[in-house]
Amino acid sequence: GTLLAATAVPLWQSWGILLGPLFLSDALTSGAAALSFIGAITGRDTIRAREEIEQVDAIGTVAQFGLIVARETVMPPRVRKPLRQGLWGRVWRFGAIGTGIMSPLAIRLSLRLGGWKPGRALSIATSTLSLIGALCERFALVEAGKISAEDPLAYQELTRGFIGEARPTPQQQAA
Repeated sequence: GTLLAATAVPLWQSWGILLGPLFLSDALTSGAAALSFIGAITGRDTIRAREEIEQVDAIGTVAQFGLIVARETVMPPRVRKPLRQGLWGRVWRFGAIGTGIMSPLAIRLSLRLGGWKPGRALSIATSTLSLIGALCERFALVEAGKISAEDPLAYQELTRGFIGEARPTPQQQAA
């Protein structure tokens, strides 16, 4: 993630220092989801182990969501356009955000508020949702990044500054 943020691709560059932690939290979430899925499918997990792994998955998912919200507040509209429109915008919204983040969080929150323990079937379902979301997130970010690289105005919007901030004022240039 850090290497992608260091490129000239506007969508990736706009993430700045948040892309590395996003990929890290995504790896944490998908790793925990894979362990939970394998344990539930094989039947070789305990309730305690399932709860602990799902807690790690939930923490990673909340971190992902927080990083995405933080990025949304600082990214220029033209730069985030590929994640808002078209095929990769839908994959991002419905696959990564809806399926991979919001659905597992909603299921886990309802279980906690209801005082229920997650069963194997529910662990399989939430793990599958998390894994599908992680795949959608990675594909959407890479492919939407390629689209943003083809838009010269996106790069200009990302690198422009206010007078006196990123560029010298005309008076400073004349001096």
